Amino acid sequence: MGDRHDVPHFSGRFHVYPHSSQASVGTTKDLNQTDRLVLPVSVLEHLLFGRTNRAGPAEFLRSTTMWDSGNGNSNRELPQPLTFRLVNPENRNSVCAGVEEFTADEQLTTLSQESQVCQTGPTESSAESTLFMAPQWVLDSLGVNPGEQVDVTLVTLPKATGARFRPLDAQYRVIRDFRSVFESHLRAHFTTLTVGETLAVQYGKLTLRFLVVDLQPEPAVTVVDTDIEVDIESFQEDGAKTDQPHVLSSIDLTHNDKLSYLSLDSPVTSEVAPGETREWLYRAQGNLQKVYISLEIIQGDVDLLVQIGEDSAATYEDHYLADFGPGPTRQVVLEPDTITNPSGEFRISVEALDQLQNEFRLNVSTTAPSTSSNTVGGPSQGLPSEISPPEGYETCPLCQAHVPKQSFTLHHSFCARNNLQCTKCGQTLRRGEQFDTHWHCERCEYVGILQDKYKHNFLRHQSRTCRCGFTSDDVTQFALHRRTECPHHMIICRYCHTWAEQGPPGPTPQDRLRNLREHEAYCGNRTIDCIKCHQPIKLKDMAVHAQLHKVRQQNQPLPFRICRNANCVRPRVEGPSANVLQLCATCFGPYWTSNLDPGHKKLLQRVALTYHRQLTQGCGHAWCHNTTMCSTATGKKLDPTSAALHLGPFIQSLARWLSDPAVVPNRENSAPWLYFCVDESTSQRALLVPVLDHDARQALLPQHSIPDRKSIYPGDGAEGKPTKAPLELTYPKEWLVKALMEANNDIDQAKAWLISIAPKPAID
Repeated sequence: MGDRHDVPHFSGRFHVYPHSSQASVGTTKDLNQTDRLVLPVSVLEHLLFGRTNRAGPAEFLRSTTMWDSGNGNSNRELPQPLTFRLVNPENRNSVCAGVEEFTADEQLTTLSQESQVCQTGPTESSAESTLFMAPQWVLDSLGVNPGEQVDVTLVTLPKATGARFRPLDAQYRVIRDFRSVFESHLRAHFTTLTVGETLAVQYGKLTLRFLVVDLQPEPAVTVVDTDIEVDIESFQEDGAKTDQPHVLSSIDLTHNDKLSYLSLDSPVTSEVAPGETREWLYRAQGNLQKVYISLEIIQGDVDLLVQIGEDSAATYEDHYLADFGPGPTRQVVLEPDTITNPSGEFRISVEALDQLQNEFRLNVSTTAPSTSSNTVGGPSQGLPSEISPPEGYETCPLCQAHVPKQSFTLHHSFCARNNLQCTKCGQTLRRGEQFDTHWHCERCEYVGILQDKYKHNFLRHQSRTCRCGFTSDDVTQFALHRRTECPHHMIICRYCHTWAEQGPPGPTPQDRLRNLREHEAYCGNRTIDCIKCHQPIKLKDMAVHAQLHKVRQQNQPLPFRICRNANCVRPRVEGPSANVLQLCATCFGPYWTSNLDPGHKKLLQRVALTYHRQLTQGCGHAWCHNTTMCSTATGKKLDPTSAALHLGPFIQSLARWLSDPAVVPNRENSAPWLYFCVDESTSQRALLVPVLDHDARQALLPQHSIPDRKSIYPGDGAEGKPTKAPLELTYPKEWLVKALMEANNDIDQAKAWLISIAPKPAID
């Protein structure tokens, strides 16, 4: 690795401190999970100008301007990215790292004597030694304590082409897509990799460690703007490794071996102890129907909770859907149009709070189960009747029932002896256990029984505080926060496809309008080349950019106007050289003349003569398909009189059009169709036009019944007339011809060009 002559050299000895120490004042980003250093601004001055500047910001700006204008070394080329090698001078341990920023406080740190050997010109010596900040794992790898000295050297590292990692945790098998996880982690946290260092990869709520076993082409590489082939060695429980590494695309992982899967319409009966949980998995991938997860309580009181994905358990504080009752049944519905779950898997939990015996039956079905009353204690009898009693009846003041007048006294005596009315809600209750267990919550309007008190207070009146600081007494509101607004909510990023915390709302108004959180806003800043315009576009802008291409595509004008010869598919002549018949140059050539032709009489005579010759003699070409005006195509030559009668209406129509005083060569209203014979290549391309339109329509509507290709060719009938009219074209004929011209009459290539470039037709 030789340095170029215009690349600056830098080497110095610094005191190192971890990012989390007091030395990292002014840094707000947690860099301990990266390989990024925070260096003094003096280092940047030296790299740019070959010297440091001790003046204030204004003086520094003036001095750098003077340096650029008068010093030949001002055009130094800084390597991209900046990478440094750190070496412990005591044990010679080394590690490479990138740089996050040059923000160390210059009032506290200046370049030390050791680093001044690389500077030009005399500098002031400092009473304090220079320091910089590095991740804690860097200090551990070097074997140094905070405040000890390390050698820092600017190096140029090759781009990585291959890497092999050894998992140090058995839980690495939970990772579904290693390639996406490593790509996202390295892009966000690392500039370099060194053989022997350990990566702490964050995957959801897990931190998984991987040892860097091998790197190509050298033991220290940069991972910026490069494609890396990544291998993962197999993990052995005893710590041993296999000799054969796993390629990412071939790894087959099994998740949650302890949980069983539920099948549709296969009920499961089970029990759960108080304070415990029973869990199952359900895979709904490919199911486009509503899915009903229902639970029937046989004994006790349990709750049904559902979480998206299989990696996170459904709990009271963190779930996607739940049903807490009351009543003997629980049910949640999975809507296919509202659940965005790439894995198609759901984790189902059944939890019990305070019942001694809990037995239930759990079922998953695409059919809605029969509903039952979710009330406790039977139907209410204490509410005042809003219906006047019928004739001959009276309303009991205790139970509000309508009672026949002849038995009212007996009923009233029985009701007063056996029932009591709640003074708070007016509900009529039977004396004894029903009245004694009747309970009103003192904090809300909930009415139930004493047995509900613990569960109700747990669900509605127990304060919970999220990691982000959000507080709620209601478990439903708390769970809603955890799955929507909480920065720690786990999502599958739409850009890097990894399982990560969504973070706070995006930093820009545009991100918030797109409903992007911090993680996706960061990942969406990556650029890819647009396949149409080949411009670098941010991932988060690609949808809008693609829509702009679609709008431009739909608003394109026709590439040209087609020749008015019905058998020709060449572009007509436009502009100053256009002709009154609106033909292409080839078709109009025989009719061009430099002589004055008032009323276009000579032109009409020449057209009529061509028609008559084609009808009586034919063109003699086997490829001719001019069934309207050529005996070669029809197979039947006409006598001169019949030919004159046949061509008469066509000539009369053309004469009326030419006699119109508004006739100009480039006017929009088209001339009547003409029927001249054409050469073989033009005839073949004309035959391919309906074939291409048929195939393109079939590609646009694969689920529709499209007629067979044979149906697009008109058959030959008596007197040269088609037995049926050709099918109406879906695409404008001009675009079909343009596609065939671009693809040199190759149907498959023309279809691909047509679908990607031409405006999409409106198809019913």
